[in-house]
Amino acid sequence: MKIKFFLLSSILFLSQQAFSQWTDTGAIIYTNDKVGIGTSSLDNAVLLKVQGSTSPAIEIANSSNTRLQIGIPTSPNDFSVGSILGDAVIRPSGGINGHNGLIFSIPNNNNDGNSYFAFGDSYNALWMKIFNNKIVKIDGKLFAKEIEVKTDVWSDFVFKSDYKLMPLNELESFIKENNHLPNIPTEAEVKTNGINVAEMNAKLLQKVEELTLYVIEQQKQIEELKNKH
Repeated sequence: MKIKFFLLSSILFLSQQAFSQWTDTGAIIYTNDKVGIGTSSLDNAVLLKVQGSTSPAIEIANSSNTRLQIGIPTSPNDFSVGSILGDAVIRPSGGINGHNGLIFSIPNNNNDGNSYFAFGDSYNALWMKIFNNKIVKIDGKLFAKEIEVKTDVWSDFVFKSDYKLMPLNELESFIKENNHLPNIPTEAEVKTNGINVAEMNAKLLQKVEELTLYVIEQQKQIEELKNKH
């Protein structure tokens, strides 16, 4: 009895060891703690590999049919409009009442408690949130109800008593020669480099304030001429 038990235990142990090294069911392989689906080979650095000949995808879903898919297109517009061969697409779908959101959570690192960025599509009302990131680049139009720009430059120095206003005749000569206002970038510079919104607003305000001083000075001259008559 002991011999039979020993033999049975040995067989089970060896079977378990063999399974842990390589199991091939035709669709799934398991070897050295790595899993492959639809493939017969696994890379050393990859723990899970899913391969398919036509637009392979991995999907995670819950009982409400909210799904997250990671797909590799093999033809245009697979998984996403505009996708092409070579793209990798991550998309949510089937959200509650058609509301789909994609959130990438980032550890706070003792900042403001909102270290993440998110994209969403609520009936085609697109939104994006980015926190604790210094640069945001959008290749396209930006539509917003309100934009707040913080800056450390402004143009109230124009109203200081020691500010020297360019005489109008010199200003006229400058414009004729350069085709733009002083301290304002040229059309060619803007087309090449774009503009800094805060800096440009400060420069435009400077011109408005200078124009205000010109008007005040001219009004004084008009009043003096009236008083002479």
